[in-house]
Amino acid sequence: MYIEIDKIHRYIVTVELLPDKISDSDIERLVDILDDVHDKHNKTGIMLLMPSFNNLQIRILYRALKVFVDNRKQISKIAIIGDSVILEAGIRFENIITPWNEKYFNADDLTDAWRWLTEE
Repeated sequence: MYIEIDKIHRYIVTVELLPDKISDSDIERLVDILDDVHDKHNKTGIMLLMPSFNNLQIRILYRALKVFVDNRKQISKIAIIGDSVILEAGIRFENIITPWNEKYFNADDLTDAWRWLTEE
């Protein structure tokens, strides 16, 4: 899995998990960006794009979520965009145990995801 940080819009960071391997430098870059966005805006929202989801990606998603948990005081919302019923069910469970709001959106619902992330 490879982390592609596409853009930053105000306090929203768009992260796409692509098929490949997450390197330590990917994680460090993500943490630096989350810190920078939080310093500027005092909150952070994440749009996490997962175009495909399979069993191998569970380990990768866990590693990304660990970064989010380590930075939990900075994160207010995470919109997860994907195409998996399993991922959607997992998000419902995670919402119970995470300190931020998470919501799952299908890939064709990007406008709704953006609206949800940016509403106060």
